[in-house]
Order: sequence, then C-alpha cells, then structure tokens
Amino acid sequence: MAEIETAHHLEKHEPGGISVWPIVAIAASFSLFVAVSVAGLYLYYAWSTKDVAPPIPRPFPKPQLQSAPLLDLQTLQQRQEAQLKGYAWVDRDRGIIRIPIQRAQQMIAARGVDAYNPVTNEGTPLSAPGGGPANAAPAQPGPGSPSKETHP
Repeated sequence: MAEIETAHHLEKHEPGGISVWPIVAIAASFSLFVAVSVAGLYLYYAWSTKDVAPPIPRPFPKPQLQSAPLLDLQTLQQRQEAQLKGYAWVDRDRGIIRIPIQRAQQMIAARGVDAYNPVTNEGTPLSAPGGGPANAAPAQPGPGSPSKETHP
C-alpha cells in the first residue's frame, strides 16, 4: 500500500489554481475608489449648496372651475339665440349683414323659382329675359334625358 501512495505522489498535478491575493487587492482597490468618490461628491455637494436656501413651499392654486355651469350655459344659449334672431353687420365695407333665419327663409321662399340666382343690389334675383338665370349656359341634354331634336 505504501508503494501506491509513493507512486501517487510522484504523479504530476496541475498547478494549485489562481492566486487569491491579486483578486482581493483589486476588490479592495475598487471598494476604496467607490468610497472616496462618494465622500468627494458629498463634500462637493455640501460645499456648493451651503449658501442656497431651500425653496419656500407654497400651496397649489385652486383649479379654475366653473362656479355656475348652468348659468354659463344659459348665457351662451341666450347669446347664440340673439345672434340667430338679430340683425348685425358681418362686413360693412362689402355690404354683408346677418339677418334672422326666419326672415332669410321668407325671402328665399318669396323669390320662388329664382331663389338661388345671384341677387342684385335691389334685392331681386338676376334673371334672363326668358325667366332663366342670366349667366347660365344652355342646358345640354345628358344620357337618358329627352332630347328636343326630331328624327325623320
């Protein structure tokens, strides 16, 4: 048995491994670097802010909410209704006015067939001598419309 142990010691083994001291030295150096950096930043911050006073806390402003939304709605509706039912200048230089809707409907209905022809300064529609629009081009028969031509 002694022979086996002696033979076993004579075999070549791999080196014992990595040396631990360089790893410990690197870890200690890194820890020292971090500690010095944190201490340096703390001292710099304390030195640079020693004359700065902290801001005075103040309350937030209250939100700008409607105090009476129903009254605001009624005021808006009254203003819109006054615009719909009243007369006012839109563009005085060009002679454009705003009139009530009911009056505009009556004026258009009174014009009859020529309701959408251009209007003159007198308020009457321009129309051609034959009762049609003054500047309208003669109607061209389209497909499916009756033609006035006669065929022999």
